[in-house]
Amino acid sequence: PDTAPARAGAAWPLLGDAPSGAAAAVQEAGHAVAAYPDPAALVAAVDAGTPAPAAVLVPLTAPMSAERIATLLDGGVVGEGLTGVRLVAVTRGAVLATAGDDLDGLEPAAAWDAARTVQRAVPGRIVLVDVDGAGAELLPAAVAVAAAGDEPRVAVRDGRILVPRVRRAVPPAQADIPRAAAVPPAG
Repeated sequence: PDTAPARAGAAWPLLGDAPSGAAAAVQEAGHAVAAYPDPAALVAAVDAGTPAPAAVLVPLTAPMSAERIATLLDGGVVGEGLTGVRLVAVTRGAVLATAGDDLDGLEPAAAWDAARTVQRAVPGRIVLVDVDGAGAELLPAAVAVAAAGDEPRVAVRDGRILVPRVRRAVPPAQADIPRAAAVPPAG
């Protein structure tokens, strides 16, 4: 798969009309951004001759309803028939990716969860990228990592791009296991 939303020399398409740091992050990385207020505007641009993008950035900003997220993701470009176009849903502080993480509130987490629900319905078409406050400048690199490795979820924390992995749990030492207190039966 392509490793950037824009084909060589084209602007990175951004879907939605909510202000976000995604456009600034992409511009700071040296790329142009083409903003489209809704999926219909992007489809109209492609129909008018703009090359179809490899992917479209979709910032999910708070407060944004689950219905709006579903419209942008599932009912949006995916539903409009732009085959091969990936949607990159971008959140900030929505998931706990490292031991020291704090959520930016429940609204970003709810946006991530709504996007995850849509992602499950259309496997391979939606990538979720969550950035921390200091990681927005790595958004273009995170999108490239997600696309190159076919990763459905990516987080940027403290200047690092992280992908989830399952690993064997290590049981705690016997001394670390709290003993259950004896509770007398009610009666």
